[in-house]
Amino acid sequence: MRRTNPRLAGGVALAATAALLAAFLGTPRVVADEGPPRATTSSAGLEAALDAHMDLVNTRLEALRAPIRLAQVEAFQVGGGLLRVGNRFKRYYGQRWVPGDERRAADGERLTYVVDQSDGDTASGLASATTEAALDRSVGVWAPERCLEAVPLVKRADPGHDLDILDNILLPLDYEWGTPAADIQFAGWYPIELFIAFVPSFEGAILAFSETFVFVDEVTLELTDVNRDGYLDTALNEIYFNDEFGDPSGTRPGRAWAIDVPTGSPDFDVETVAAHEFGHSLGLGHFGPPPRAIMNPGAFNPPGRPHTYPSDSSAICSLYASWPLP
Repeated sequence: MRRTNPRLAGGVALAATAALLAAFLGTPRVVADEGPPRATTSSAGLEAALDAHMDLVNTRLEALRAPIRLAQVEAFQVGGGLLRVGNRFKRYYGQRWVPGDERRAADGERLTYVVDQSDGDTASGLASATTEAALDRSVGVWAPERCLEAVPLVKRADPGHDLDILDNILLPLDYEWGTPAADIQFAGWYPIELFIAFVPSFEGAILAFSETFVFVDEVTLELTDVNRDGYLDTALNEIYFNDEFGDPSGTRPGRAWAIDVPTGSPDFDVETVAAHEFGHSLGLGHFGPPPRAIMNPGAFNPPGRPHTYPSDSSAICSLYASWPLP
């Protein structure tokens, strides 16, 4: 995010992290110009790049004694997705949101999300208001699920300050450390430089990515499971979209972000991709078949509006059927 207005406090722990990181990072590392994006489909290579990314982020957070760690990264590729979990976190089932968690200023039993309006315009010509409406619809894909009846998905207004944190860790100059305003941040459409810094050599193949942070104890810095459900405690989730797609001056001008994309089109439907990413925000991984399930790792343009399939519904029930109980 590229705003300079004052940052407001979110949760107590996350606000403290914001102050620490701002002092620690100073001028973020400069990303060298590596020339045109180089798309590659090597799964092993991408896995290694994601692991290196997680190590970089967590090394910086650990040096700060910050109360969060990056536990999971999901990269949505053209043609398929890849989800990576850090080795330190694999002895747990995964991570879940904890109802009423004061560390993230939780809104009771609700899960909240916010859309960063300052980065909503796309190089392919979509206005921020248009992409925001599509992101709202992507949340609406999940909201009617029976097992989410006790988990209201509530939108918070963009408060006008810097919301997201990963951009400052990876990018130089005008990106500052943000203070999250909700549990889930739709960070918006970012230039290719972020994706070069995220996974070098794969930036031209990544449509979007989701980052899930978990809490650590502020004194011991050990991972936490405060409600003893076997899952780590989710602190924050951020979603970033690649603005290289559809940029007339970029490397992918013929494959643009668009709205209501017909089946068979080379373009990418904002609502469909965002619904997949929001599934990760809720705690889901990849699975399939059926090939058109929201959480199938391949990008596609379904006929009509995207909707959940039985496999999506079963997966969400595995996490939320007993909410707010563990």
